[in-house]
Amino acid sequence: EWQLSGIDGEEIAASAGGRQSPALNLNLYAGTVIGTDGCNRLRGMVFPADNVLTFRGIASTKMACPDDALSSTFQEFLHQEDIQYTITGNQLMLNTSKGQLVFQPVSSN
Repeated sequence: EWQLSGIDGEEIAASAGGRQSPALNLNLYAGTVIGTDGCNRLRGMVFPADNVLTFRGIASTKMACPDDALSSTFQEFLHQEDIQYTITGNQLMLNTSKGQLVFQPVSSN
Protein backbone atom coordinates (compact mmCIF):
# COMPACT_ATOMS: atom_id res chain seq x y z
CA GLU A 1 0.00 0.00 0.00
CA TRP A 2 1.21 3.49 -0.88
CA GLN A 3 0.30 6.56 1.21
CA LEU A 4 0.24 10.02 -0.36
CA SER A 5 3.08 12.17 0.95
CA GLY A 6 3.13 15.06 -1.52
CA ILE A 7 1.26 16.90 -4.26
CA ASP A 8 3.13 19.10 -6.73
CA GLY A 9 6.11 19.48 -4.39
CA GLU A 10 4.04 20.25 -1.28
CA GLU A 11 4.27 17.79 1.59
CA ILE A 12 1.03 16.19 2.80
CA ALA A 13 0.94 15.41 6.52
CA ALA A 14 -0.20 11.89 7.38
CA SER A 15 -3.58 11.91 9.12
CA ALA A 16 -3.82 15.70 9.08
CA GLY A 17 -6.83 17.24 10.78
CA GLY A 18 -8.14 13.94 12.12
CA ARG A 19 -8.46 12.38 8.68
CA GLN A 20 -6.33 9.74 7.07
CA SER A 21 -4.08 10.48 4.13
CA PRO A 22 -5.06 9.29 0.66
CA ALA A 23 -3.61 5.87 -0.11
CA LEU A 24 -3.60 3.33 -2.94
CA ASN A 25 -3.12 -0.41 -3.05
CA LEU A 26 -2.21 -1.34 -6.62
CA ASN A 27 -2.34 -4.92 -7.85
CA LEU A 28 -0.91 -4.59 -11.34
CA TYR A 29 -1.13 -8.34 -12.00
CA ALA A 30 -4.87 -8.47 -11.25
CA GLY A 31 -5.47 -4.98 -12.68
CA THR A 32 -7.15 -3.67 -9.53
CA VAL A 33 -6.79 -0.64 -7.31
CA ILE A 34 -8.34 -0.05 -3.91
CA GLY A 35 -7.71 2.78 -1.51
CA THR A 36 -8.98 5.95 0.04
CA ASP A 37 -9.03 9.59 -0.98
CA GLY A 38 -8.63 10.52 2.69
CA CYS A 39 -12.34 10.27 3.43
CA ASN A 40 -14.02 7.97 0.94
CA ARG A 41 -13.02 4.41 0.04
CA LEU A 42 -12.41 3.79 -3.66
CA ARG A 43 -11.90 0.85 -5.98
CA GLY A 44 -11.52 0.28 -9.68
CA MET A 45 -9.31 -1.06 -12.42
CA VAL A 46 -5.74 -0.13 -13.29
CA PHE A 47 -4.02 -0.94 -16.57
CA PRO A 48 -0.21 -0.73 -16.67
CA ALA A 49 1.64 -0.30 -19.96
CA ASP A 50 5.34 0.54 -20.06
CA ASN A 51 5.63 3.31 -17.44
CA VAL A 52 2.01 4.46 -17.78
CA LEU A 53 -0.96 3.68 -15.55
CA THR A 54 -4.54 4.07 -16.72
CA PHE A 55 -7.29 3.98 -14.11
CA ARG A 56 -10.82 3.00 -15.17
CA GLY A 57 -14.13 2.45 -13.43
CA ILE A 58 -13.09 4.23 -10.24
CA ALA A 59 -16.04 4.10 -7.85
CA SER A 60 -16.07 5.54 -4.35
CA THR A 61 -18.26 5.97 -1.34
CA LYS A 62 -19.88 9.39 -0.98
CA MET A 63 -19.40 10.27 2.70
CA ALA A 64 -19.66 13.89 3.83
CA CYS A 65 -16.10 15.06 4.41
CA PRO A 66 -15.06 18.10 6.48
CA ASP A 67 -12.50 19.39 3.93
CA ASP A 68 -13.15 18.04 0.47
CA ALA A 69 -10.28 19.79 -1.39
CA LEU A 70 -7.66 17.06 -0.94
CA SER A 71 -10.17 14.30 -1.74
CA SER A 72 -11.30 16.09 -4.90
CA THR A 73 -7.75 16.75 -6.09
CA PHE A 74 -6.79 13.12 -5.52
CA GLN A 75 -9.84 11.72 -7.32
CA GLU A 76 -9.45 14.15 -10.24
CA PHE A 77 -5.82 13.08 -10.64
CA LEU A 78 -6.78 9.41 -10.95
CA HIS A 79 -9.21 10.24 -13.79
CA GLN A 80 -6.49 11.77 -15.98
CA GLU A 81 -5.00 10.05 -19.02
CA ASP A 82 -1.36 9.05 -19.46
CA ILE A 83 -0.29 8.92 -15.81
CA GLN A 84 3.44 8.24 -15.90
CA TYR A 85 4.78 6.30 -12.93
CA THR A 86 8.24 5.73 -11.51
CA ILE A 87 9.45 4.01 -8.39
CA THR A 88 12.67 5.46 -7.01
CA GLY A 89 13.98 4.17 -3.73
CA ASN A 90 10.96 4.14 -1.44
CA GLN A 91 8.85 6.58 -3.45
CA LEU A 92 6.14 6.01 -6.04
CA MET A 93 5.68 9.06 -8.24
CA LEU A 94 2.66 9.57 -10.50
CA ASN A 95 3.08 12.37 -13.05
CA THR A 96 0.83 14.00 -15.62
CA SER A 97 1.06 17.24 -17.54
CA LYS A 98 -1.09 18.74 -14.74
CA GLY A 99 0.94 17.69 -11.71
CA GLN A 100 2.61 15.08 -9.55
CA LEU A 101 1.58 12.83 -6.66
CA VAL A 102 4.29 11.32 -4.46
CA PHE A 103 3.63 8.25 -2.29
CA GLN A 104 5.55 6.45 0.45
CA PRO A 105 5.07 2.78 1.27
CA VAL A 106 2.90 2.06 4.29
CA SER A 107 4.93 0.11 6.80
CA SER A 108 3.36 -3.20 7.78
CA ASN A 109 3.90 -3.42 11.53
